[in-house]
Amino acid sequence: PTVTGSHELVLTYDNSANSGTKTTLRGIGIVPQTFTADVDFGSTIVQDFNNPNIRQVRFTNKPPVDWAFGDTVTITDFNILPNGTEIATDLISWGTEGFRYDKSQLAFPIKLAQGEFIEFNAQFVADKVPQSIAALASVSDAENEVTSNWTGVGSIQGIRVTTGQVQTCISDPQVIRCLIFNTGDDNLTVNSLKIEPLDAPSQGQFEFVNPADTISFVLQPNVSKTVDIRYKAIPGTPVQPIETHQANLVAYNSSLFNPVAVSETPLVGISEHHVLNSTLTLKETRVTIGTVVDATIALNPHVGDDIARANITSLDFVIKYKGDFLKVEEPSISLNGGLLENKYSISNPKINDVSGTITFTLSGTDIFNFPNGGKLLSFTIGTYLPKNEDSTSTVTHTIATNDDCVDILTSGSSLTLAPTCVFDLRKVVMTNTSYGLQGINPNPVSNNNAEIEFSVGLKGYTEIKIYNSNTELVAMPVKEELETGLYKINLDVSNMPNGVYWYEMTSGPFHSIEKMVIAR
Repeated sequence: PTVTGSHELVLTYDNSANSGTKTTLRGIGIVPQTFTADVDFGSTIVQDFNNPNIRQVRFTNKPPVDWAFGDTVTITDFNILPNGTEIATDLISWGTEGFRYDKSQLAFPIKLAQGEFIEFNAQFVADKVPQSIAALASVSDAENEVTSNWTGVGSIQGIRVTTGQVQTCISDPQVIRCLIFNTGDDNLTVNSLKIEPLDAPSQGQFEFVNPADTISFVLQPNVSKTVDIRYKAIPGTPVQPIETHQANLVAYNSSLFNPVAVSETPLVGISEHHVLNSTLTLKETRVTIGTVVDATIALNPHVGDDIARANITSLDFVIKYKGDFLKVEEPSISLNGGLLENKYSISNPKINDVSGTITFTLSGTDIFNFPNGGKLLSFTIGTYLPKNEDSTSTVTHTIATNDDCVDILTSGSSLTLAPTCVFDLRKVVMTNTSYGLQGINPNPVSNNNAEIEFSVGLKGYTEIKIYNSNTELVAMPVKEELETGLYKINLDVSNMPNGVYWYEMTSGPFHSIEKMVIAR
């Protein structure tokens, strides 16, 4: 038969007997028909050969219920389409489209009665993206050959870790924004994040702002996660002008080829610390009592050292000196003619004449940043009668800023009262004389000056001390080696309040005490 189905041929004999004799020939044309199904192998990571996707492939001889004119089919081979290389026929290699099956386990020719099938496993691992295509066609005696079309999808895993750099002042933490980015087309699990310092000084300099960021999370394809890392800018020992700290951000993840993803560039934190210098200068360093001394505090040049990042807008000053014979008047403190004129103002001035301390604050809205240096402020120092023999005072200052980024080192000056600065000691008679201490003239003292007359009998060290009513030493007008003779001393009492005083003379074996009253 050339056509399947029932066929009948009737032969009628034309004969002289007119018998109507007939011969009927009947036959049924049969041929096997097979069918198969397309196979979707799903998605795999490109070249993830350890984890192939496995599917079953089946070729079936149609059963009688589906094909009444069927027959046993003989399958002699399978052809690989379209080029013959897309599917490998062993489990050692892979086809050009990433498919394979074990042909050696199929015993050709294969005979299948109606309703029977042949079934075997095939494997797929993508070698490209996005899609792989191949086909397996039967070679048999069936009415038509059938083809099983195979498809699979390849997905790429990829991860990028990006960081950043920040520069700040010491002890001024800043946040570096980092990204964990899934560059693939499949879900990616980040199991943990870690900060790995690149050197010993960088230990402990970086930390996660949100510790929960280190816990496992899943990234969808082409999705990123922001992770904030704090650079703490902890100063080293000793503090350096510039310190650079570095660390890698490492993402431990589920990707096949980059399970330990290190940041493309390290985290970089740069901490800076500036040391400036300031000088206190006195116009005169050796003066007599009553002299008013001009003083200036200046910032030394620091060209090339930009401290704008410190954002300094406030300076706390402390000026120290010996308050028993020096005094600074608050109104004399001035910013006129200096760097801060019309930019900063003076606030909270406090003067302690006992300890010889002045404190005040300079503040403004402009950032303190003057690389070329210059005058900061000026003030005047008044000089008065010393309370003891010490007539030299250092005048020092300190400046504290509102930011740890900048330290200002300071240098002061020294102020000395000349001996004639306190008392005008005059030798009146140079002949031999006896010891003696006369009363002060006038007594009581009604203005700022008085005179004491005394005599020295033998050459020697001579002292005259003045005590107040509390027996406190308030002045020492004479303290030197004197020749025999009669002396007068002009006593400046402008720095002594009204009250009762005693003055005591000691010279060799001589000792005497006299009383004086100051009543202005």
